[in-house]
Amino acid sequence: MIGLTTPPVGVCLVVCAGDTQLPLNEVVAKKLTLQGSFRFQDELADAVNAIVTGRIYVRPLITQRYAVDRAGEAFSVAADRARSV
Repeated sequence: MIGLTTPPVGVCLVVCAGDTQLPLNEVVAKKLTLQGSFRFQDELADAVNAIVTGRIYVRPLITQRYAVDRAGEAFSVAADRARSV
């Protein structure tokens, strides 16, 4: 079972492979929004390696940079099609 450290009225991103158990009473009590994210097994490592070694040039895809403490703002901009690619 996964323990949730998300603060009340937050978003919990679930990234996992395979079945897992979630404490639904805690999800409901904290009024959490669950957001799933699918990932592949080896492909992510291959993609990161391709970026790191320069086989894939990603600079034209990076339109803005944000400090970690501005992550909320960065996600808002990324979700806004008028302000992001």
